[in-house]
Amino acid sequence: LQRFVARVVPVIMTGPLRRPLEFAAERSMRVALSLAPTSRYLLRSAACFYANIGLPEQGHQLLITSTSTPNDPWLLAAELATANAAGIPPKFSRRARAIVERREFEPIQLSELASELGTLDLENNEKRAKKLFRQALVEPNENSVAQVEWASHRVSGLIVPDTQLVAPMAAEARARHAQEEGEWIDAFGHATAWLDDQLFSADAAMAASYISMVGLDDYEQGLRAAEIGLIAHPRDSGILNNAAYSAIELGNLDRADGFLSLINLDVATNTEWIAATATRGLLAFRRGHPEIGRQLYRKAIAIAHANPSEAASEVMATLMLAREELAHDSVIGQAVLADAERLARRVKNASIARWLPLVRRVAISGSGG
Repeated sequence: LQRFVARVVPVIMTGPLRRPLEFAAERSMRVALSLAPTSRYLLRSAACFYANIGLPEQGHQLLITSTSTPNDPWLLAAELATANAAGIPPKFSRRARAIVERREFEPIQLSELASELGTLDLENNEKRAKKLFRQALVEPNENSVAQVEWASHRVSGLIVPDTQLVAPMAAEARARHAQEEGEWIDAFGHATAWLDDQLFSADAAMAASYISMVGLDDYEQGLRAAEIGLIAHPRDSGILNNAAYSAIELGNLDRADGFLSLINLDVATNTEWIAATATRGLLAFRRGHPEIGRQLYRKAIAIAHANPSEAASEVMATLMLAREELAHDSVIGQAVLADAERLARRVKNASIARWLPLVRRVAISGSGG
């Protein structure tokens, strides 16, 4: 019954009548937990379920009230992850550190816990974070490989060995690695495999749609991947934005407007706000309203500029604005492109590395070069 419920829940979540089936899925999960309240498998599945329907705090509550959690490294890792997703302090971080430091479990049992603690330390103690990430790689599973791969592009000297990237279930890590390296075709293949394996994952849908659009100019695939993600996450701002961007590039402006109208900018993160505002600017340009488009892009760029962590977003928004300006007014477009080139010198990013020469070619062809 435990395994049946854990496999059925993601399938239920992908149905077209999401809310009623979501409640049915929750009932099934709670019945299973009532029969096996200390089951690690079910507790982790329940935490994943709540995180994927946008209620990580409920998954966190299940974990902190379980008597199994304080002594189980797998459940402690889930507690840290759901607390992070909910934006609340973890309850058992001190206990988790003690278990990892004493190494009272086999390395594979501590892998996810070490990678979660490393993520927790990333902003305030990079040296300790790096040590934890390296411990996570001693005998990792696919989740810890993916997390360390993500961190490796934020921590100097942290590298995931190629031998661990080829593990059978490491599609997420391979997708992230290939994207960061600008290997777009490989990245798309791995992201598609990741999405096929986790149809309920918003991250997988985001990766597959983004790679299609930004890395391959394949807007049909980008829209298709985003639409898959929207089945389980119909209000996810990032997926909606990717769907809107793809629809604009396919010339379906009304449909793009529909996607954008579902994004609630009042509760969006900085990254989501910047992306959605820039995409609204793109839509305005394509509808023949360059002044409105310019204002929207400038708002997105200003917010990105005010947040150092959004440096790549600032460059990409400026590049996108330059492309639209070049199509409308070559002189303004050249000036915006010069701004993007100046900003790009400070940022190492595969998306920028691909798009900068593309926009330069637009500038050259527009000037008769």
